[in-house]
Amino acid sequence: MVIAVVALAVAFGAAGTASAQVTALTVTVTTTDAIAGALVNVTIDGKTDDTSPLYLYYEPDAADCASTQAEHVRRPNVHTFDILYPGAGEFSFASSFTPEQAATYRICAYLYYQRDNQTQEPRTLGTTTLPVTIKPGTDTDGDLRPVPIDRCPGIAAATDTGCPVMTAPVVSVGKQKLGKGSYSVSITCNLPCDLVYTTSIGSIKFNPGTTSTLDAKAKKVTVRLTKANVAKVKKRLKRASSVTATIKVVATSSYTASQETPETLTVSKSFTITR
Repeated sequence: MVIAVVALAVAFGAAGTASAQVTALTVTVTTTDAIAGALVNVTIDGKTDDTSPLYLYYEPDAADCASTQAEHVRRPNVHTFDILYPGAGEFSFASSFTPEQAATYRICAYLYYQRDNQTQEPRTLGTTTLPVTIKPGTDTDGDLRPVPIDRCPGIAAATDTGCPVMTAPVVSVGKQKLGKGSYSVSITCNLPCDLVYTTSIGSIKFNPGTTSTLDAKAKKVTVRLTKANVAKVKKRLKRASSVTATIKVVATSSYTASQETPETLTVSKSFTITR
């Protein structure tokens, strides 16, 4: 068991006064290996003379901590790993987090008094860093996120999950002849996705369809008219050389750039059907 003990640097700002009897915060980091995907146990010790919310954050490759908690939490790569509430006196808390990637993580601790405004400088601001490496062979796409943390191991992306930001599906379909009312459509998601697609020619509906794809490659789907609706379209084509069909695709993916709820995007594409 490797135990690293480091003292967090202390800085008193505008909120710190002569009556603020806050001692230096100390963090003890306990981990068998500082590797991505392995739990890091953290103990925070200190002393304060008032009820004090204590905000704990980690951020990969950060050069510093912001001067206030309100400013720090707005950083795009900052993660909250605990909010603690020590009372007056000495305190000791155990917490933990799991680093998602190989990086040097900066831990920032902001201690305020209960009635302080977090847009002001804290009573105490402490910081330390933790180098995190990655096990050989666990990063299959070179984005420094190991499997199983990397939910898209074949797509390099510098996000929490190792998956890129989802984009609208690309729908490709060319001009079609009426024939028997069966048409091939290509749908591409940039992430593994579930597809629901509906197609229509005005009030004439095609059979609805659903499919799933477990990769980010083009998926061929077939949209079909019933025999009765083929006959309806054939009547329309007696009056016009072509009709316009529209396919609406709703793509949903759980493999998003964050650990939050699945993302859904919708796109529509028109194509021409001739005699």
